[in-house]
Amino acid sequence: QEYRPNEIYASQWLDHYMNQAMGTGEEESGELTENVEYGINAEDTLTELIDNNKKILETRIKYKTRAKFMKALMKRPKEKYVNLLRALSTCDGIAMKNSQNDISAMLLSNEDPDPSRQK
Repeated sequence: QEYRPNEIYASQWLDHYMNQAMGTGEEESGELTENVEYGINAEDTLTELIDNNKKILETRIKYKTRAKFMKALMKRPKEKYVNLLRALSTCDGIAMKNSQNDISAMLLSNEDPDPSRQK
């Protein structure tokens, strides 16, 4: 059963879930750092929030969030990042073009993703 209104409400903490799911914190400098996971099942929560939820994917997931995710993925390749990447890239089997274009560009470039870059 889907609870879209609750998912939209919970999406206001999307960056927090993203940082916890990646097992990272962010210093004031913007650098990702390792931290202790708090056992809040952030990875599952994040995947549930964004998986097949077009409204959240279009309105809450911006370039900065995708770049943070890709930076962590390139730094520490893990299966959970691939699952999150899938959830960011498609919605009900339909390509999320902005996400796919940004992710492809980040994967194919020779530079680290820059979350501070505005798009």
